[in-house]
Amino acid sequence: MYAVFFLSSGRCGTQWIADSLQKYYAGQIRAVHEPLPTGYHPREFFGLRDPARLSDNGKFLAHADSIERSLLAMGATPPLPYAEVGWPCFAAIPYFAERFRGRVRIVHLVRHPVLSASSLLTHGLYDVDRPGTIGENTLLTPFDAGIAFPRFKDVWAQLSGFEKCLYFWAEINNHGLKLESRGQTPWLRIKFEDIFQADQSGLVRLLEFLGLQARNEIIEALNSNVDAYRFRSFEDWQADQISKHPEITGVAEALGYDASGVDQGIINERYRLPERARAAAKAVGTADGRLLYKDDPASFAKAGAKARRNDPCPCGSGKKFKHCHGAPGA
Repeated sequence: MYAVFFLSSGRCGTQWIADSLQKYYAGQIRAVHEPLPTGYHPREFFGLRDPARLSDNGKFLAHADSIERSLLAMGATPPLPYAEVGWPCFAAIPYFAERFRGRVRIVHLVRHPVLSASSLLTHGLYDVDRPGTIGENTLLTPFDAGIAFPRFKDVWAQLSGFEKCLYFWAEINNHGLKLESRGQTPWLRIKFEDIFQADQSGLVRLLEFLGLQARNEIIEALNSNVDAYRFRSFEDWQADQISKHPEITGVAEALGYDASGVDQGIINERYRLPERARAAAKAVGTADGRLLYKDDPASFAKAGAKARRNDPCPCGSGKKFKHCHGAPGA
């Protein structure tokens, strides 16, 4: 039996991968999506590299022991390969590679830095004033032990949220490149774009690395969307900001990306809130400057509760609330 860990910066389709493995390969592999989000303490772990030195290691050690038991067929369920799909485990990859030596495989799942950082920005990374976002114990900063790019300490306070997300992307993926260069563990580096935006060959490569055969059902499911966290932002950022940071463009080039190869129009269309939706949300006093309410049901419900009949609908349709989401039966 073997264990597979996905190393990524997040927003790379891991939710779809985990769900699809669970659905189409039940009984062949045990796939889980981010089973221990904050319990990894990745920011602290990244510098220590030793779980015994973590200030709070109980959940992590219990999790690692449970993986060990499943690989040794010591549990109540029959042994299956284990696949942990998600990003919080990135700092623990070296520990797992050593502990499960000969029984571990790593998938380094990468995505274009500009698109990755744009998606991360909509989730409020490094926005300390926004409740409910990813906790401080997960986000690397240039002031932490073990980081590769300390130069960012001098400019950290001046960086935009987008640039900080680019930094996060670069640290994690540089970490992956360094681990891959050691050549001690079976390793697959694969692009998000090759799985989801090209032909199915990328998905086939991934499945083969996991010891699975491609099925028509999972290939056809590539068009489905299981992203429960598809947000947009009120903020404004420019894709070419990446060019100011040679460390980041260097990691991008090492991964085979043209750092300047993303059109600003793609960013605006996918990740920024349309202007009319901004005005509508602000008109009913609900705009928090970050999320698109129609992609966030709880926030959208609050917006609708505050809207008056003749206010613009907070969905951004341009219609009055009474003729849109405020209409009877809407």
